[in-house]
Amino acid sequence: MTDRESRSSSTLCQVTLTRKSKACGYLGGAPFTVNILAADQAETALHFAGRPQPSPPVLVEGPTAPQLVGNAATISCRERTPSS
Repeated sequence: MTDRESRSSSTLCQVTLTRKSKACGYLGGAPFTVNILAADQAETALHFAGRPQPSPPVLVEGPTAPQLVGNAATISCRERTPSS
């Protein structure tokens, strides 16, 4: 597989928040984490969709913000400044 083929078959994740979104109001320039859920985390997905489950998701401290335990991947994010 060439480098170009590898890039074209890569999975992408995009998170977009408008300034009017509820989540944007909580972040206020603070670092945050995007958790990519594993196939067996349906209960976790339901919890964050507003249907709390008997056992709440377990969080641990990540490099920039708390992250879920058992997820498939974690993307640590921080606000980009002109000097970074």
